[in-house]
Amino acid sequence: MPPSSQRLAWPVLSLLCALLLVACSATRGYEGPARSASETALLVGMSPFDPLNLGTTTQVVSVDGKPVEGGTKLELLPGKYTLELYASHSFGKGTRTIEVELEAGLRYLIAMSTDPEQLVVIVPQRER
Repeated sequence: MPPSSQRLAWPVLSLLCALLLVACSATRGYEGPARSASETALLVGMSPFDPLNLGTTTQVVSVDGKPVEGGTKLELLPGKYTLELYASHSFGKGTRTIEVELEAGLRYLIAMSTDPEQLVVIVPQRER
């Protein structure tokens, strides 16, 4: 690679790394100081940019009627919530509102459902 290309490659590579770090961080869905993973629940959706998801998108649109930005990865305090979820895949897309009780220290996957009536579901996975 010529020296001028190498000089250009480093800033581009640095920018891509920074974007990946931002994309991997969770949106805090509560007020106040940051809490540890053992004190919060983590909702993880599916990003269309992840090559393993094959274009599937699942995310939180709103929590208790309040819109959420960046709802593909969302941290909430434990408790009961009304979540509006969005899902999109080659076999369908739409939103669904559900009532859920989240536990601290757990990770929840926002997944496409095989039941067309449900479209998208929350699946407890494991401790964080």
